[in-house]
Amino acid sequence: MIAAIATAVLAANIALKPEASVRGATVTLSEVADLSALAPDEAARLGQLELGGAPAPGWTRRFEAAQVAKLVAASGSKALVSGADACKATPATRVVEAKELARLAEDALRARFAGHDCEINPSGEPKQLVVPEPDDAASFQLKAVLDERASASGAWTVGIQVWIDGQPWRTSFVTFEVSQYAQQAVLVQPVRRGEAVPAGALELRRVKLAAAGAARALSAEQAAGALAMRDLAPGAVVGVGDVQRERLVRRGEPIVVEVKKGAVVARSTMLAQEDGSLGDRVKVLSGDKRTTLVAHVVGRSSVRVDL
Repeated sequence: MIAAIATAVLAANIALKPEASVRGATVTLSEVADLSALAPDEAARLGQLELGGAPAPGWTRRFEAAQVAKLVAASGSKALVSGADACKATPATRVVEAKELARLAEDALRARFAGHDCEINPSGEPKQLVVPEPDDAASFQLKAVLDERASASGAWTVGIQVWIDGQPWRTSFVTFEVSQYAQQAVLVQPVRRGEAVPAGALELRRVKLAAAGAARALSAEQAAGALAMRDLAPGAVVGVGDVQRERLVRRGEPIVVEVKKGAVVARSTMLAQEDGSLGDRVKVLSGDKRTTLVAHVVGRSSVRVDL
């Protein structure tokens, strides 16, 4: 009888392993102990008991038998902890190659600049990552994160987030230099300060766009006839700060608005909500002040809306 009782007690023991390989962000009892002596339902329940965070790659974590016994008892179980005095947990890992990080980052950046004429070149090489193996292989994700800013030339940094078991684990950063191009009006002859820009002095060329925040470039229509505020050399893109342009539309004044849709043209009088020069886009307000439109300045006190 005594032998039978002793056997039953031993059968209910949790055998702590001396060493264990663990996965995911959290270590569970089933990873560091043998629960085969427990009843199936009890083993399944206790196996999910969280002992603490998993060690980072390259590190280990020690789980003492006494610590494990307290957690088991706190769960309401009468099972005893036997086996090793402590278990040394080592994380199972996987390697994310540097070229994979670079590829994902470049793909994300090219998606941001889709439809733009640009050149994207890496300015730094990422390092490979050694990351924990997740509990569920399907939960391992790499997510690209970009700054919420306008697509423009300049330095860009793309973060590649490593997600494990539904939680972000680490972010690797990959840097690029972006050169964005567009067809812009460029001077083909010099223009002296105080001179008007001749209409024939400009031609369209593929030009690298300046970084965000630079002065806005003018179209040939907008620049023609404007007075140069400084000497302008051939090859220069004329910006809003390079010339003085005549204001053809003034805020608060009535203007003629031409609305065109296909072959149908309608005209009305509205109020300008902004100053504007030739080629500018300005807001205009209907007489009953219920409708606001964005129109293109085409002449003195005259704008056009194409629908």
